[in-house]
Amino acid sequence: MAVAVHVHPETYAPHWLHEESADWSETNCYVDVVIELLNVLGHDPVAALGFTLRMDLEADQFTFFKYRHADLEAFYGLEIIETNPWTTVVDQVAAEVDAGRVPLIEVDSYFLPDTAGTAYQLSHVKTTIAVLAIDVSEPSIVYAHNRSIHRVSGADARGLLSAADTAASFLPPYIETVRIGGAPTVARRDHHGYAIALLRAHMVRVPEQNPYARFRTRFEKDLDRLAEGGMPFFHSYAFATFRQFGAASSLAAAHLDWLGDGDESLREPFGEASVALRQISQGARTLQLRCARTAMTGKRVDATSHFDAFERNWEIAIGLVRNVAASSK
Repeated sequence: MAVAVHVHPETYAPHWLHEESADWSETNCYVDVVIELLNVLGHDPVAALGFTLRMDLEADQFTFFKYRHADLEAFYGLEIIETNPWTTVVDQVAAEVDAGRVPLIEVDSYFLPDTAGTAYQLSHVKTTIAVLAIDVSEPSIVYAHNRSIHRVSGADARGLLSAADTAASFLPPYIETVRIGGAPTVARRDHHGYAIALLRAHMVRVPEQNPYARFRTRFEKDLDRLAEGGMPFFHSYAFATFRQFGAASSLAAAHLDWLGDGDESLREPFGEASVALRQISQGARTLQLRCARTAMTGKRVDATSHFDAFERNWEIAIGLVRNVAASSK
């Protein structure tokens, strides 16, 4: 077996961000994979989460947020590069792992047992896994995905590998490679100061107009599709909207709490901002459940109070963070 990172899935303890009690124990596949990869490498994934404050409403969805590559290199010494799939994916993944690197590969959740009840053996859903170890002969794969570290073998592993093959009838999947073990450019003792400095850059990219005011208008137009599209449409819609801004708000709150714990002068303003962001996170979960009933019954939901709270709490949180970022220049 080629091994890049030694870990036993059976005894592995996921990061606390992925606890069952979290508002969103799963965020999106890319961020979840990076959280657990950093955790298994002994790093604190909360330090680089400032980018979550930049959440915005895109054309028809909220930002599919990801860790910024530059931040991963600065905080943790990880370098992520795109891999050219010029030969078979199986050979390339095995070669990268054997070289001590971690491939991030897009795969089909149909073959991932950890998605039992949602996609496993039910539907074909694109997702990203981090391959930590691979035995091509068995075959067997140890990988990070969603909330933890898992192992897949036998027919599922064969299906996973064949589905990602580069045969002429298939489009090769997108693959990135994580170079681990590099020296970070920021010492761990300086993480708090560096994260505060990053806030100034993040605040420049935060939308000027409240994204939830714009989403209110969009949501009213989407209600008919939610009522008529049934649960298949709802699941796609919820992931593109409620899951993204709800999970990002929860992670942003965790980041601000971490910053406040490291600097007593920031505890009060960031504590207040964190409370507001958690209100958005919890409100997103509640509205998601109400919209699920709309999809099942066709009865439109009145979301006025939800959007009033979203808009108000966003203004509170972003206003407080902007004030701190401006005063730290």
